[in-house]
Amino acid sequence: MKTAVITPYLAFDDCAAAIRFYADAFGAVETGERYTDGDGGIGHAEIRVLGVTLFVSDEYPEYGARSPKSLAGSHMALHVQVADVESSDG
Repeated sequence: MKTAVITPYLAFDDCAAAIRFYADAFGAVETGERYTDGDGGIGHAEIRVLGVTLFVSDEYPEYGARSPKSLAGSHMALHVQVADVESSDG
């Protein structure tokens, strides 16, 4: 049996506001450590919403992380974590 975890990774125009919205609307809680850049932008944070972990960040176009606002549509990435990246079994 393969072991893998798939986590949605969402980019926002204002990640801190998005975290507050998810907390107010769905009771989300921030888990783990929030990583910020020198300007206070959120490079990575994790929230737990209705039993599901989401990775979230501010926009970082230089890394391909764009929000729906800058794309005029939806954007999401999936973070896939496997037990052994070298194994064909996951």
